Amino acid sequence: MFGTASTSDHSNWDRHLRGAFWIQRNSDTSGESNDGLQRAVWWAWLRQDVWAAFRTGRPALTIHQPRVPMAELTSEGLATRIIYIAAKCVQFAATPKQGDIAGYIEAGETLLRMLDAWKSLLPPSFEPIPIQSGHHVSSPNPALEANLTPIWIHPPAHAAAIQMYHFARIIMVLNQPSTGGLNMYQTRFKLLRESTSTICGIALAQQSQNSPSAFVCFQAIYAGLFTQPRVYYAN
Repeated sequence: MFGTASTSDHSNWDRHLRGAFWIQRNSDTSGESNDGLQRAVWWAWLRQDVWAAFRTGRPALTIHQPRVPMAELTSEGLATRIIYIAAKCVQFAATPKQGDIAGYIEAGETLLRMLDAWKSLLPPSFEPIPIQSGHHVSSPNPALEANLTPIWIHPPAHAAAIQMYHFARIIMVLNQPSTGGLNMYQTRFKLLRESTSTICGIALAQQSQNSPSAFVCFQAIYAGLFTQPRVYYAN
């Protein structure tokens, strides 16, 4: 995956991801397959495809529609469902916004409501663990205008899910058209700062040394670099 970074179009990696998509589709493999290994492979593939789509500005490849309502998911199910929601957010970002602005605004609101619904269902294991105060790391980005505090969440998979949630929210804030003015701009900038601080705070904590979480931290922090909002306004 990282070896393809030398080519601007990521064509080799994209060809791999598309091939995996067709293999899984032909075998009816999805994130809700009965076989645990098939589910794990599908989620690993989707996580990579979300990253590839985000980097190249294309829609995510998945056509899967979850059957299990979010309210019925276990904590593990919630930790993976956010990857699917992030894929839909990346797909929204890759969609041209010219034309029916009102329709795109509503579509964006639907995804934001989905993100809010996911957040509201989280059990306490997704909440930060209190740590000793006074441990701050100076931010290298003056746009954050504040010091960063490490955020501890255990287990690491739940910390990664929170990062993915904020990754998706950043994408929506930057790409949803708006008919608002200065107040809307300021609100979105506040959301960007909050999400960026959370993503980087989780990455600063020692839990980020957990190898399976390293890729997620890298992916989410890349989105966190975009701290200046690029908001579309409709006239």
